[in-house]
Amino acid sequence: MPSSGEVSPLRLLLWFLPVVDLLTLPRILAYYRGRGILVPRSHAWLAMLERWAGYLPAGYLLGRWLGPLPSLLLFLLALALAGPPELFLMGRGRGPWRFLRGKGWRLLAGVFLLEGYNALGYFSLGLLLSLP
Repeated sequence: MPSSGEVSPLRLLLWFLPVVDLLTLPRILAYYRGRGILVPRSHAWLAMLERWAGYLPAGYLLGRWLGPLPSLLLFLLALALAGPPELFLMGRGRGPWRFLRGKGWRLLAGVFLLEGYNALGYFSLGLLLSLP
C-alpha cells in the first residue's frame, strides 16, 4: 500500500483514462457519421474539453466536499433539470448543435443518452479519484 505521498499505479491509470477519448476520436466521429450525423471536429474537441475541464474536476471536487453519494445525486438532479431544455435545443439545431437540425427525435434522444452516459462516466471518474 502506497504511503500518503505516493500515487498508486491504479490511481495513475485512472488519471490517464481520458486519453482514450483523444485516441479514439476518429472512431467516435465515424460512429456518428454512420448514423447520419456529421459532427464538426471543433464541436468534438470542445465537447472533449468540456468533459476534461468540467465533469472530471467537478466530480473530483464535489466528491471531496460532499462525498460520493450526495455528489452523484446532485449530478443526476442537474442532468434531470438541464437535460430536457438541452434536448429541445438540440432538436431545434440551436447554438452549438446547429449540425443536428432536422434529425429525428429518436436519433437525438439516442445521442443525448449516449452523451449523458459519457458525462456521467467522467463525473464518476472524478468521484473515484476523490476517494481516499
